[in-house]
Amino acid sequence: MHRGAAWPRAWQALVLLLVLPAAACERQSSDPVVRALDAVEAAAEERDAQAVLKMLAPDFKGPGNLNRTAVASQLRRYFLAYEGLDVERADLEVEHGDAAARARFRVVFSGRPRQIGSLADVLPSSAVYRFDVGLRPDSEQDVWLISDATWEHLEPTQP
Repeated sequence: MHRGAAWPRAWQALVLLLVLPAAACERQSSDPVVRALDAVEAAAEERDAQAVLKMLAPDFKGPGNLNRTAVASQLRRYFLAYEGLDVERADLEVEHGDAAARARFRVVFSGRPRQIGSLADVLPSSAVYRFDVGLRPDSEQDVWLISDATWEHLEPTQP
């Protein structure tokens, strides 16, 4: 398998982290949407699939009928394939509504593939994506959860 074909599949699981924001700040944001994005980012950098899933709504919808079950499976495989992950968010725009919010941003992912066989030759070490994420409050958990997401792969020089 050549490296170009590996990009969409290898990064799909990490992209499923959808809202992966930039490195968590020491101060917590007063915006619950930003706090939700920060929680997902921190979980991704810790390679904690369960913590990521806790931030997805039970009826989460992603591209191609992607649901929570598919996200869980892909995240576990992805996290096993990488020794470490780094996430950097840029250009965050949040639109708040009465019962929902939309967040749009770019994310640069970088990671160290495990040195197992030719795994490091197949998996990318970095990728850039543009996200459009829907969130809504969950009164039971007193947090905002990710209800839906779309994304597109960008070339590293695209804004």
